[in-house]
Amino acid sequence: MTGIVSSILISEIVIELSATQKTDKGKSDLNAYFDAPILIHLLDLSGRERHEFASSLKKAFEDRGVVIRVFRHSVEEMVRVLRAIIDKNAGQRKGMTASAILRGETTVQIVKSVIENPEDAISSIGIAIDETDLTRLGEPLAR
Repeated sequence: MTGIVSSILISEIVIELSATQKTDKGKSDLNAYFDAPILIHLLDLSGRERHEFASSLKKAFEDRGVVIRVFRHSVEEMVRVLRAIIDKNAGQRKGMTASAILRGETTVQIVKSVIENPEDAISSIGIAIDETDLTRLGEPLAR
């Protein structure tokens, strides 16, 4: 079922991207929001294969003028996930980042530097952080 839903979502993205028009400044009016796992992949903290996939996805969006952003809560989620991995003893670590560390595709020090300053890490890959307070989306606008 998950595979079907993912395929439908990807199909909708492809259809939307093919209809996207760039403005005279090379940007479209479409924004793409990446979540924490994609950020971890883009920052090359989960292994080369995932990094290459995420980078090609980012490039496909950028080639069509799509503005890529992340919500603050995705940044916070990424930091929590990375911290949960790093805070464990080496033999107890699980997940993509732990495996990448074991394979020598990233290091504990690199992961710690992202945890300490995620804003710089995200900025270095050309993604802006959207500070919109999503907890207020259901509230009526003030007049």
